[in-house]
Amino acid sequence: TGLAAGTTYYFRYYASNSLGGSWATPAQSFTTPAQASSIANMWRRGKICGVMMSTSSPMYFYINNSAGKVFVDDVCVVSGTVAEAGANLVQNPGFESGTNMWELVGNHAISQVATGAKRNGSASLLLQSSIVTNAGGSGDSVKQAVTGMVTGQAYTVSFWYQATNSVAFTVRF
Repeated sequence: TGLAAGTTYYFRYYASNSLGGSWATPAQSFTTPAQASSIANMWRRGKICGVMMSTSSPMYFYINNSAGKVFVDDVCVVSGTVAEAGANLVQNPGFESGTNMWELVGNHAISQVATGAKRNGSASLLLQSSIVTNAGGSGDSVKQAVTGMVTGQAYTVSFWYQATNSVAFTVRF
């Protein structure tokens, strides 16, 4: 413990006995990994099940009360209670077509497509807010109108996310 990430360390052995001591040659080295693996860098799946009360509804993603950032990928809305089982009602769910079909509004207009952090495909969404606020929703969010639902039927929303630090964010209809 206590070693810096991405650093090369050198060492030599010293042997001693009743006749004296001697340093081994040549020196050996090792390099610590560039970045220690961290739970903050792992993709996690979020899911929510509920009964829809209309045939279409906006789905909102927003950060609340935090300056953090969240990568979002593989957004899915399906009929039933099993995540990712069935036809996905979300258009451009992995952000491979940029922000096409998504609206970035209010303090979340600085959100952007990211190609460096992705769970699947070639991109994800970097969800971020320009200010720390308790607000969020229709005026401050990244959103998409989801259509084709049946009133009174159960639906499951699922998505994959990777937080860059401690952050509170909301996904809701």
